[in-house]
Amino acid sequence: AVTMALLVLTRRRAPQPVHAGPAEVPHGPGPTSAADRGRRRRTSSLPPAFLQFATAASLCTAGLVSFGLIGFNIADRDLLPVAAVPLLYAGAMAAGALAALATGEAYDRLGGRVLLALPFLVVAVPGLALGRSVAGVVLGVLLWGAAVGVQDSTVKALVADLVPRGRRATAYGVFAAVQGAGALVGGIVAGALYQRSLGVLVVVTVLTQALALVLLVRVTTARDGRAPSGRSPTS
Repeated sequence: AVTMALLVLTRRRAPQPVHAGPAEVPHGPGPTSAADRGRRRRTSSLPPAFLQFATAASLCTAGLVSFGLIGFNIADRDLLPVAAVPLLYAGAMAAGALAALATGEAYDRLGGRVLLALPFLVVAVPGLALGRSVAGVVLGVLLWGAAVGVQDSTVKALVADLVPRGRRATAYGVFAAVQGAGALVGGIVAGALYQRSLGVLVVVTVLTQALALVLLVRVTTARDGRAPSGRSPTS
């Protein structure tokens, strides 16, 4: 009910959402040149930078172990009372909220390169959250929450900056599908490796996040190196 009330209020205050982003190629009647047709083909497909970014985000999602596995580790090793696990999860969500606020503000000021911190957060989680130390597990869960907060908020802001306005709905759908596939594959791999060797799981996580970091560096460097629309590079 509260959600519906907020939606109605938002609709009344902003009946026509503000359109921002690159101008679309007109599709009016009449003859078109080869250059016009080429521009239409380019705007109808998703940019390569977006596909690289979606791959990087999928690798980060795959490398971030699920809280289900973390909770199982806590209970299986009797590190904390079972009743403490939901409280620990609540703490992780609080860490996620703070991380989302901090990185969102940093993104507005510094650009997409703030997302380079995400692979480092993901790498730190399995060795801590799946270990035998209570302090390490608590720290790992807080880092896990921070990574989830960044993935669920600031990561998606870059999609809008990489994709033309007319393709953003498709881009977000593709992005969600790729992230979902990464979560599925990552969950299966993490569960299988947890039973065999935590060390191997950590190594696999490091390798996937190294690749994700390379892709993120390429995308954010190219994107942040371009002057914003309507501004000169020296302004």
